[in-house]
Amino acid sequence: MHLPRLRFSAFVYVALLLQLITTSCQTEEAVTLDSPEEPVEAYTTLTTGVNGLASLSWQPATRTVHIAIWIGGLQRNSRYTISLYRQHCASGGKRLYSIGRLLSDRRGRLSTSIDVPGGRNGIPRAGWFLGVYRTGISQHLICSEVSGSSFNEQQDITVPLQEQRNRNAPSGTASLLLQHRQLSVTLIVERLKPNTIYQAALERGHCYDNGVPLYPLRALRTDVYGRATAQTIIPAVEALPSSKWSIVIPLYSQNGTANLCGTLLSNSSP
Repeated sequence: MHLPRLRFSAFVYVALLLQLITTSCQTEEAVTLDSPEEPVEAYTTLTTGVNGLASLSWQPATRTVHIAIWIGGLQRNSRYTISLYRQHCASGGKRLYSIGRLLSDRRGRLSTSIDVPGGRNGIPRAGWFLGVYRTGISQHLICSEVSGSSFNEQQDITVPLQEQRNRNAPSGTASLLLQHRQLSVTLIVERLKPNTIYQAALERGHCYDNGVPLYPLRALRTDVYGRATAQTIIPAVEALPSSKWSIVIPLYSQNGTANLCGTLLSNSSP
């Protein structure tokens, strides 16, 4: 009477043991399986004039917005007024907060930071803009729209600050894509001197910082219309910084050297 029970118990024991071994192997495979790497993108607009960035960070707990601003390419040793406005650049609007009257340094740069009340909902989806003008001149040198991403959540927003310039001035774009430790840099420029070769580089630092060169980029050769496109592939790149890299293209003229430049905005899209 006991033999069938022993055989059945042994069978159950072996089955359970096999199941445990199989489960263990599956668990180990699940732990060691690598997830696919997500691509990281960055972009910037390339200009020859005033160029800078503003970062706005909203904290619901304190209901404040921290605003940090960096601008280069200004007139040296000159005063500029920076304010946050309600409405839009095209229509103008009411000033919400004065960020400050600041003096540019001998290299035409300025920076500042301030905390301002953010109300109940923080940075709105639309209806704010940053205005910068030289003290004593009413027309804005820079006017940049600010838009929030969501309500009642922490928001970190980067806003490019660029001079409103002549449409005939040289300009361009730079887009970066990092995936599997390979960085692709694509430059598109226009309104440069026709049939000319321009060097380009990816540098650490903001525009007008005299940044440290990181990677030389493929040279741009303009066509008869002054347009050019070039792509560079850079291997073994671990990550993109938030806003500490710039694309610099030196432009040479009778008046000296100017740069077609833009500071990168990461994890964003144009």
